[in-house]
Amino acid sequence: MTAAATESPAEPLACVVAINRALNLRAGPDRTARLLGQLRPGAKFSATGRNAGATWLYGATFRGDFGWVIASAVRCDGDPGGLPVVNGS
Repeated sequence: MTAAATESPAEPLACVVAINRALNLRAGPDRTARLLGQLRPGAKFSATGRNAGATWLYGATFRGDFGWVIASAVRCDGDPGGLPVVNGS
């Protein structure tokens, strides 16, 4: 799965899982999208894009797996709203 940017690329945003349970990594910005894996609490995630509402972030895990995470479950070093909007699925 690749995500297509609709704006110019931005620098990746360093994020960390900020909830006390596993966070699902999904194939698209939707809770019903295919589950790709899970991130443990405190795991690092490098966000490179977001959906239009900035409620989901697209990026890579420390292992290089790409997918979507729900934005409310991560803490980022900066504003995810500044990431480019990408189309996913």
